[in-house]
Amino acid sequence: MADVEFAFSAPAPESASISAFSPLAMGLALGLLAALVGGRPALAADPENGFASAAPIAPASSASAHWNYILPQSWQTAYPACASTSQSPINIDTTAISGTAGSSNLYSLSSYTPAAALSVRNTGHGLQVDASPAGALGSLSLSGVTYNVLQFHLHFPSEHTVDGAPMLGEMHIVHQKSGSTGLNDLLVVGVFFQAGTDHPLLTQMGLPSGAPTTSAETMPITGAAISLADMFQGQLQGSFYHYEGSLTTPPCSETVKWFVLENTATASYAQAKAFMATQGATDNSRPVQLRNGRPLVKGVTSVTGMNISADLVECASPVA
Repeated sequence: MADVEFAFSAPAPESASISAFSPLAMGLALGLLAALVGGRPALAADPENGFASAAPIAPASSASAHWNYILPQSWQTAYPACASTSQSPINIDTTAISGTAGSSNLYSLSSYTPAAALSVRNTGHGLQVDASPAGALGSLSLSGVTYNVLQFHLHFPSEHTVDGAPMLGEMHIVHQKSGSTGLNDLLVVGVFFQAGTDHPLLTQMGLPSGAPTTSAETMPITGAAISLADMFQGQLQGSFYHYEGSLTTPPCSETVKWFVLENTATASYAQAKAFMATQGATDNSRPVQLRNGRPLVKGVTSVTGMNISADLVECASPVA
């Protein structure tokens, strides 16, 4: 594949709001995909189903089918939950927020701690950093309940969209309720990346240079200890969108509290291009799923008791 050159007039600010995602930026992001994707070749199967971590997240059984991003709509054949009605990701329609927006932010609820001696792993479906042991990277506390960080991983382009527009990329910080096991009681914080300067955390993960390029390959992370609070302070201090959904990969379990941050971070096109090269020059993003009348709140940490009027029920079909 020939090298692709990218140019843009100015990098996005480090804590830009998602409302600042301009048509030009969207065009650049889609241009990246058009230049790099050119199809969805099959990926090497991840023996731990792409979601394993040092924490007690259960991989699919040995009888479960391997999966890839060639035709995500086919996942439901082997994983029936992928056809359920509370699936993720979704399009965040900022004109259809449930109830009144609140003023909460996740920074004030977080107890993220620096962690060293970590490594980045190519799962065959993305790049992932596991917290070893669980909680080594800290936790979030909601209503007195502690959710420990298990791992974080990357998607390029973003899986969630905002008012129909994808972002350059998205990081998922996966947490689990203290004491829970398997795929139960998960909480995922989504951080968007817009096109701009290199992100220092992605640099430590080997992007644009040094990241593991084959499935199951690992690379030690060097440099300063990783602090999610420091890396994403501007994003965590802003508002967020919250809804209840699922894993965005098989088995698509509907056990996830989603918190998608409004303020975006930046990543460079070189980092996005290098990430996609580690995945066989394909993207690793599931198409958006129907909201199906689920509450979507802003700046509020719970959807309990939230009523949905008929005009907030999304009617669009999932993107193919």
